[in-house]
Amino acid sequence: DVMCGALTLTLTGFIPDIQGVAINMTGSDGRTKAVSTGYYTRENFSHMIGRIVHIAYPDKEGTVLHRVPRAMTSVDSYDPRHILGELFAGPAEPGVMYTHMSDEDIADVYITGGTVVVDWKQGFEKKLREYIDRPEGSIPADKRERMFIYSVVNTLTELEGVSRVWMLEDGKKLGSINDVYLGNALMRNPGILVDD
Repeated sequence: DVMCGALTLTLTGFIPDIQGVAINMTGSDGRTKAVSTGYYTRENFSHMIGRIVHIAYPDKEGTVLHRVPRAMTSVDSYDPRHILGELFAGPAEPGVMYTHMSDEDIADVYITGGTVVVDWKQGFEKKLREYIDRPEGSIPADKRERMFIYSVVNTLTELEGVSRVWMLEDGKKLGSINDVYLGNALMRNPGILVDD
């Protein structure tokens, strides 16, 4: 599939008026065999084309977020849930990874207007508070909440047409966990972003 996709995407993308490609292979016995019936088009392989997204990971001091480039499939790169999955999966080089959260903690993610709504599963507030309050950690405790919230916000506002992120828990409006009020949608914070 990868070879057929590479050939098809290259030929149909760079040579004018080619709409599809028929691929034949010659075996060691000298016999030629068609790889498939008919011909391949760009649509057969467009899901394989990658795209770069930027994931916001905090530094160890909790002062900046590193914009780390990550290659994703084209389809996944427009899906806020998959992008959050990348944020939680790591690796965070440079930066620090969030081991307390995963995409399993998300009930739903959707875009409405210019806002991504992240509906966390029940227990999100408790889990975030435990992360903030635990004695050990690679980010100073007083900066953990802000870094986590703005990692999510700044990562999701990388999506075209998205300017805000609103977080809910189990479909209900959140208040403040510590210092950051989550009852309204939050805008991107470009002042704490660093390009790598």
